[in-house]
Amino acid sequence: MSWFLKKKEENPFLVLDIGTEAVKSIIAQKNKDKIKILSYSLNYLRDPYLGCSKDDLANNLDEVFRNQTSQPIEKLKEVEALVLLPPENFYARTADCEIERDSESKISGEEKESILQKLLNQAKTKISNEFSKEKGILPEDLSWLNIKILEKQINGYPLSEFKGYKGKQIEAKILTVFALESCLNTLKKTFEDLNLNILKILHPAEFIPEFLPIKIENGIIFDVGGRKTQLFFIRANKLEEIKTLDRGGWNFSERLFNNLTFSRAESRELKEEYSANLLTPETAVKIKNIFEAEKKEWRNDILELKSGFENVFFFGGGALLKDVRDFFDRKKILFPEHFKKILTSKKEIEKMPQFTPCFSAIMFKEKNVQKNL
Repeated sequence: MSWFLKKKEENPFLVLDIGTEAVKSIIAQKNKDKIKILSYSLNYLRDPYLGCSKDDLANNLDEVFRNQTSQPIEKLKEVEALVLLPPENFYARTADCEIERDSESKISGEEKESILQKLLNQAKTKISNEFSKEKGILPEDLSWLNIKILEKQINGYPLSEFKGYKGKQIEAKILTVFALESCLNTLKKTFEDLNLNILKILHPAEFIPEFLPIKIENGIIFDVGGRKTQLFFIRANKLEEIKTLDRGGWNFSERLFNNLTFSRAESRELKEEYSANLLTPETAVKIKNIFEAEKKEWRNDILELKSGFENVFFFGGGALLKDVRDFFDRKKILFPEHFKKILTSKKEIEKMPQFTPCFSAIMFKEKNVQKNL
């Protein structure tokens, strides 16, 4: 019986996470009420300054297809893919929007649709104008991939639905996910050249905090990537705000590269050995001293952001650096092993927090996902 006809097994699917320093991918398959990891791959970019090339993607995909043995490779190349893009050209922001109705009357179904459209348009206008001022990019150069309402209020009272309620003051917190249209078109061409069947381009803001392995009522989540770190502020179990820092684990590798006689690849490997406590005490102290200048830069960026939040959570490859986590008392790394519904025989991936977003994306796929590309 061919793999796509087996009972109680769904078709395999691909999760592709393109970062600012590395490409990660997973092939997974649902079987009954569990999801099994068939294979995974992690490859560092040839040149992080230039970003992810088509060759970087092709090499990673070739490896993840070859690493599994249960499915025909040619069939796997036809599977649907969830794709996470680097924060250098893929953005998520929240907007607080409000409109005032003419009266306090009960909201009808027709008016509800009008209210929703006004709020979504207001969010797009607000975010695009802010982005234009920051980056010098015209609003018409943006491509919107997802816009959804996170919170609704009427006259200050939270609710899940506008229809049937009375009130004059309408408020909403709205999540927007967007990209530069030129970058998105380039990526679409690359995906087409590689024959990737894209189900959805997904931003972590779309699965945080709902599809993380633990429930987070209040706190900050750090996705410590290579050249960028994304911060997700959670309050009352809801996403409140997103910020991005122009630094990540790569910056620590660069400190070693600039201070020692190692190549960039050797500097990265030394940083990873330091993070895993594999160095001698004497060498670890030397590395720690080199990292002190970078740590001060982190401190300056972070301390002003964490006001009002005690609990801090980390994932991403840079999360393993204790120098990034030292500023916080109540901290926890979110590892793939915390996802109890996802099974893998490849135990090494369970301790790799750079794969946590991929695991969250797998859980996200459990819901009905519509194509957005």
